[in-house]
Amino acid sequence: MFNFQDVPGPVTDLKPVVVTRKMIFLNWDDPEDDGGSDLTGFIVERRDVKMHTWRQPVETASSKCECVGIMEGQEYFFRVTAKNKYGLGVPVELGPIKAVDPQGPPSYPEKFHYTERTKSSITLAWKPPRSDGGSPVIGYFVEKKRQDKQAFEPCNTEICPNMTLTVEDLDEAWMYEFRIKCANLIGESEPSIPLTVVIQDDEEYAKTSMTLTWQPPRETGGSMIIGYWLEKREKGTDYWAKVNKMPVTKRGTKGWDYQVTRLFEGTEYEFRVAASNSAGTGPFSGPSDSAFAVDPITPPSMPAAPEIADKTKYSVTLSWKPPESDGGSPIKGYIIQIQDEGSSEWHKINDIDSLHPTTEFTVPSLRELKRYRFRIIAVNDIGESDPSPRTSEVLIEDVQLPPSITIDVMAEELVNIRAGDPIRIPATIKGRPVPKVTWDFEGKAKTQKKNKLHTVPVEAEVESTDTTSVVNIPVSLRSHSGRYTITAKNKSGQKHVNVRVIVVDVPGPPKNLKVTDVTRSTMRLIWKLPDTDGGERIKSYFIEKKSVIDKAWTKVNAACASQAFVVPGLLEGQDYLFRVRAENRLGFGPFTETTEPVRARDPICPPTIDLREALEGEEGCDISIVAKISGCPFPSLTWHKASLAKPEEKAAVQYDQHINKLVTPDKCTLLIQQASRNDSALYSLTASNSLGTVSKDIKLLVLEVFADRIGLAWNPPTDDGGSKITNYVVEKREDNRKSWVHVSNDPKECAYVVIRLTENHEYEFRVMAQNKFGVGPPLISEPEKARNLFTVPGQCEKPTITEVCLESMTVNWEEPKYDGGSSITGYFIEKKETTSKRWTRVTREPIRALPLGNNWDVAGLLEGALYQFRVIAVNAAGCGLPSLPSDPVLCRDPISKSSYCSNLCDAGPPYPKVTDWTKSTVELEWAPPSVDGGSKVTGYIVEFKEVNKEEEQKKAQRKLLLSEAEEEKEPESDESWQKAKDTEIRGTKFVVADLKEGGLYQFRVRAVNSAGVGEPGLVSELIEVKERTIPPEMDLDASVKEKIVVHAGATIRIIAYVSGKPAPQITWCRDDGEVPKEAVVEKTGISNSLVIKNCRRQHQGMYTLSAKNEGGERKKAVIVEVLDVPGPVGLPFAGENLTTDSCKLTWYSPEDDGGSAITNYLIEKRESDRMGWTSVSYTVTRNNAVVQGLIEGKGYFFRIAAENIIGMGPFIEIDKMVLIKDPISVPERPEDLIVTAVTKDSISVAWRPPKYDGGAEVTSYVLESRMVGRDTFTRIGGEDKLMDRKFTLTGLKEGSSHEFRVSAINQVGQGKHSFPTKPVQCKDELEPPTLDLDFRDKMVVKVGDLCMLSGRYSGKPTPSITWTKNDEELKADEEISLHSTAHHLSLNISKTKREHSGRYCVSVENAAGPHTGICNIIVVGESQRETSTFS
Repeated sequence: MFNFQDVPGPVTDLKPVVVTRKMIFLNWDDPEDDGGSDLTGFIVERRDVKMHTWRQPVETASSKCECVGIMEGQEYFFRVTAKNKYGLGVPVELGPIKAVDPQGPPSYPEKFHYTERTKSSITLAWKPPRSDGGSPVIGYFVEKKRQDKQAFEPCNTEICPNMTLTVEDLDEAWMYEFRIKCANLIGESEPSIPLTVVIQDDEEYAKTSMTLTWQPPRETGGSMIIGYWLEKREKGTDYWAKVNKMPVTKRGTKGWDYQVTRLFEGTEYEFRVAASNSAGTGPFSGPSDSAFAVDPITPPSMPAAPEIADKTKYSVTLSWKPPESDGGSPIKGYIIQIQDEGSSEWHKINDIDSLHPTTEFTVPSLRELKRYRFRIIAVNDIGESDPSPRTSEVLIEDVQLPPSITIDVMAEELVNIRAGDPIRIPATIKGRPVPKVTWDFEGKAKTQKKNKLHTVPVEAEVESTDTTSVVNIPVSLRSHSGRYTITAKNKSGQKHVNVRVIVVDVPGPPKNLKVTDVTRSTMRLIWKLPDTDGGERIKSYFIEKKSVIDKAWTKVNAACASQAFVVPGLLEGQDYLFRVRAENRLGFGPFTETTEPVRARDPICPPTIDLREALEGEEGCDISIVAKISGCPFPSLTWHKASLAKPEEKAAVQYDQHINKLVTPDKCTLLIQQASRNDSALYSLTASNSLGTVSKDIKLLVLEVFADRIGLAWNPPTDDGGSKITNYVVEKREDNRKSWVHVSNDPKECAYVVIRLTENHEYEFRVMAQNKFGVGPPLISEPEKARNLFTVPGQCEKPTITEVCLESMTVNWEEPKYDGGSSITGYFIEKKETTSKRWTRVTREPIRALPLGNNWDVAGLLEGALYQFRVIAVNAAGCGLPSLPSDPVLCRDPISKSSYCSNLCDAGPPYPKVTDWTKSTVELEWAPPSVDGGSKVTGYIVEFKEVNKEEEQKKAQRKLLLSEAEEEKEPESDESWQKAKDTEIRGTKFVVADLKEGGLYQFRVRAVNSAGVGEPGLVSELIEVKERTIPPEMDLDASVKEKIVVHAGATIRIIAYVSGKPAPQITWCRDDGEVPKEAVVEKTGISNSLVIKNCRRQHQGMYTLSAKNEGGERKKAVIVEVLDVPGPVGLPFAGENLTTDSCKLTWYSPEDDGGSAITNYLIEKRESDRMGWTSVSYTVTRNNAVVQGLIEGKGYFFRIAAENIIGMGPFIEIDKMVLIKDPISVPERPEDLIVTAVTKDSISVAWRPPKYDGGAEVTSYVLESRMVGRDTFTRIGGEDKLMDRKFTLTGLKEGSSHEFRVSAINQVGQGKHSFPTKPVQCKDELEPPTLDLDFRDKMVVKVGDLCMLSGRYSGKPTPSITWTKNDEELKADEEISLHSTAHHLSLNISKTKREHSGRYCVSVENAAGPHTGICNIIVVGESQRETSTFS
């Protein structure tokens, strides 16, 4: 037995299961031949119908694949290749498939039934179809068929848009069938199952009511009947009572009738009626038959039409719904009826004595492939119901049901499994034939192939039967969380069900635990989130401490919600260790401990100063020299000043109104107000504490630079030449001039202002010192442009008005956001009445700017006038733009304060609300107050206070114990509230900054009007200041689609807008790898862009943007396709001489078609002794071409380039010259190489010559053999030319297997090898001899005639042949000749004689045994004639 191993065969049953505009789901079966080795996976590739290159290979281990990233409306080809360890098998192609949502006619409407029927009409109702076919349903058509008719006819000619319809003009007491169809824009649905109804009048009875009917009197009394009076009585009594208070005057649709109500259940009544006309009321009729006021008992209504629940080759299982009405008596059972195909008779399967009690029945003993109909009759104590609507014809055959899967566990039980508990996912599977079930797992756990079917976690086990499959994991881990997919597949289809499993656990240990901010009694601990939260939100952290001299850990806190905590109550000088653990809903995680002990003591460090080396300022402006200070204890600070000429002569700075020192906990500022040129100096700051002293210097230059003047300053020369400097000479030169122009020789000091310059011109200056002996060498400045170093300030915001009185009010404003590069020196306030158009200034001189808010009392106003104000900022460059006008304010006596801030919403509390927060800020938003106190609200004050958690909890507990009166006695203290901003806030939003991380805060807002500050509006909840976590959000720019197509050389630009808190970490990748090195990521505050300039084909692919933070991760993918000219054609590019004037060129398609189909190949040629190329005159679309018109004896070179719609790609030149001559080639492969004989140590082969000898005679053959299991063939036969085309290889080992191949040789060389033989094993092949004789067992021959006995034989090894006559061996002589070949034998007697008569026997024998044939020959004289008999 041979076991051959190879690549697998082609997959089978490749088909699309689901096709939508965004996804195509493929499914297939394993190859029939796996190549003798287990399959390792499948490769799925696809290509656009316009492309020739297969792209985007996807490897999958299961026989299904979800192909995503496709373009809506595009057509695609797919191919699937099976793979084992020996390589890829034969691909199977599928397509084209268009990526569109499937559309078709809808399914038929459901729950088709009737709601009311009369003698001539019926009202039908229904529900919409399950599927609209991808197009909305536009209406319905109802059809009817009377029992004696053959075809259905429409009930409505126009489409019915509603889900109810009344059919009129029906015939009473006839049975009708109704059916319904719906339609969409694609077409009409199949009709529904017919509804069978008998047209009759439905009369309703009730326990406390009866309906009476009567006929009018025959005699009207000569006047028209105007009404009827009804009376009732209980049977057996004499008293008649009126039924109707008013006469019955209106005839019903069914005749004269009336419903009598308010009867007593179970009572027997009689009724009578009297007619009334204009003359009065006539006599009453006789009493009616008595009737009890009870629900009437009738036969049940018909059951619903039976449905086919299942069927086999010999049975059908029916199921149906019970009747809507049981007729007032319980249903006893059902009768099932059957109708044969072609018959109109119905036969009962069970009778009234053997009712079937349930609504499901299996009809047995049916004939295969025959058709039947079925219907059901319900039975109660009164009788049988009408038959149900019949089924359509049912063909008796095995049903192939698509798989269905039911997960036998609630989803909630699988999303909250505690780590360590078992996981069990049971599933029930149905389908015919029995579906093949596989499980797949997607998650972090390591997976393993179970039973060659299921890819599940290593720890999982799968137990399956024909109808169930269960995944069991005895001990669950967090990594077992993920998606478990069960797939059931049979010939009728397949079904997938995804099961989400979440395993939760206690959180992991916190990370990076550090100790900071150490004092003698406190330490601050900070840490990061654990690597895993256990699948549940972390509720809090618990901290424990231990002194190094203690053995036990002590608890520090009750609970901490943030990732930082200040540990109080430490002992100075003690060394402490700390540990922290996290808690979630499931419990406490492991501790994280500090690695080294930390000592509780106040920090000490020497002083440091951070101060810039130089500073320039403008003359007349305020200058602040700011130094950052650190040191513990805080150092003492001293400023010193020295002239630039003598920096070593320092003197302490004298503080006054001109120069002042401001000190904060981390800064020291030297403020110089209205700086002048004399303030230019070298300033030094000295900081000292107990650990040391440090100093830093800064050089301050106060310059005067305007558009028409530039101030100069310099140091005196180091050498005065032995004579006192008398003055300095100043010269200037414009940048486009060569000569210097004298400016002045007046300066005596080291400073001078050069005036009368031209704005925006660049100048150089030089200064020379002069003494009595002359002028010294010059000092030349750097080029400087004559310009203003600053501009006018920006616009102030709209001012607010407070302190309104009869003749004055206060204007408040903030300094502008932009000071123009020069400090604000003052402000102008302008006013106007609302009825005026002219603005007037309040002061002649600017109002000086103040460091903490700006305001000004405007007096001299007119009582009762409406005023507006605006503010203009002023700096050294001039006045800026005026602010927006303030809101109009009426000049009058003060009014009441505004009401507290409240929300206008009826349902919500009247408080501000928090809209956002970070670890140090809180954003508030509020609505204006509903009552403004008689004056418009001009601003708001936001206040906050920090709240202690423990105190707040105690306060809440105390409130529970206090009575309402006691609670009112606890007033709210304003001492702890702090203003978020010193000035008023305009608008209804504000961000409170610089809050303490982890702190608990309360906020409130007050409104301000011209009368003052109103009552506060509180934020209802306490806010803990911590970083807010918002999952990343991502939107692509409108210019970016799901697919971008660009031409090579253009720019790829993918713009995405990303948001989230904390700021997401953003990464780009291409095809799950790194982006190209040419890609540049551009970032702004709101966007993140990937830009590739001058793009190339290799830049295309699927680019994925990933944004990740603590809140989650979001991804966006964009397919980028770069179109370019094609690449070089595929190698080898070869030429082959065909005739004396032509050659054939062959090549492969380019590996890269440039993203567009190849439309042409351009071929050029040149003779070997020339340099110029000429075009071949025709276009080529295949991968080969024959070039004609060449010159015999010439050598040619060829080159080729591919072309697409973008352009022509690069040329590629043939490797070798093609010589045009009468072609002679190597021979083709020999034919029909066969094994002719096999023994245990030899194999014989033979073959036929090749069909074409290449134009030259074959001179020899090369025969090669290979033992199975080895890689290479070995030549056999030595130097023998083997021209007889056969050979026997001897000396082989018994049992070994060998393959053979042969090739022919002519004067050109060796040709192709023949196809190898199949492996042949060395062994003696034993076949018993066979003998097929042409003669019978008796032959009569005339004397002198020819007699021949012949036949055919076979056997392995070749049998030996023996002839005998009368049991004696027969030898050949002159009269008898014996002949034999490989398969034939014969005995000839040329002229028979009488003595030749006898019993002739031929025997063939080999190692497997003998075989014998016998013939009795009788030689007779001339007179005897008999018929010969052969055996």
